[in-house]
Amino acid sequence: MKKIIFIKMMLIIIFTIEITFAHEDHDEKKEKPDTVTVVNGDTIAINGIAVSDSILALHEADEHEEEEVEKEGEFKLNFIDVMFEHVHNKIIHFPIVLAVVAFLFAILGYKDDRYKSVIKIMLLIAGVFAIIAFFTGTNQIGPFIGDPKEWLANSHRFFGIATTISIWLWYLCLIVKPLQKFTWLFAILTVILVSITGLYGGVLAH
Repeated sequence: MKKIIFIKMMLIIIFTIEITFAHEDHDEKKEKPDTVTVVNGDTIAINGIAVSDSILALHEADEHEEEEVEKEGEFKLNFIDVMFEHVHNKIIHFPIVLAVVAFLFAILGYKDDRYKSVIKIMLLIAGVFAIIAFFTGTNQIGPFIGDPKEWLANSHRFFGIATTISIWLWYLCLIVKPLQKFTWLFAILTVILVSITGLYGGVLAH
């Protein structure tokens, strides 16, 4: 009997403590009402800040928001400006894609060389675009001079030159019979170099 009474008393105490702390937390979360200072029926301050100053601050905040909206405005796309901006970043995709696709066609036509003519055309176009990419990339290397990524930019240019040479050697192996035995050597080398060059370029661009 005494144990039951003791347990009931403990439950009542615990319940009372929980209710007390629950109300204290609730009271702490309540927001304090604004303190309004009134003189002769006129409100002169809210929370210790003069009404005129409060209104002025709100007005300045609204003006600042309007100015930001006006500055952002609507994005306008100028095709001419975009077309000639960062040319290297646009045309570099051609030699990369063409070289990789040419390699895939070479694998598909491994036994009978049925895609040889298509591969030659793709490599010729890839080689031309690779040369253009070199010059446009050289023009864009300026911002990286003195930058922590300068070594990466120089490495990217080095591998870009190596890739261009490899593409043209692969092309020559397809049109010059004595060099045909080296076709697969330069095909594999080109894909490896394209991958490295593209990786370095991606890091620089982002």
